[in-house]
Amino acid sequence: MVMNDKPIFDQFDDVARGYDSITFVRAPAKRVVEVANLSSGEVILDVACGTWWVSLPAAQATGPNGQLFAIDISPQMIARAQDKATATGIEHIEFSESDGGEPPFDEGQFDLILCGLALM
Repeated sequence: MVMNDKPIFDQFDDVARGYDSITFVRAPAKRVVEVANLSSGEVILDVACGTWWVSLPAAQATGPNGQLFAIDISPQMIARAQDKATATGIEHIEFSESDGGEPPFDEGQFDLILCGLALM
């Protein structure tokens, strides 16, 4: 996918450093997790995880017995999200660079799939 003559993933790499200063994404991300009503121990996929605005509360909701897989097309977004997970000590998240339109997972692998910030 290309926007403004530049691949979309390159554009997200460009904004990754300042992405966390975009405060209007916080409330919708939190609400996605509230509405999902996640339970401890669930296996969740977060599509277009960005710097982890949905991934963090989802990982907290599933607890250490759960597992969260978080994917994004931007390597820089993934790197920032991974740094945050490491800094907070949350270990049950696996981040990977992947296209949300064709995620590399088996059908039925997840209890729930979240996509909080890609469809604005």
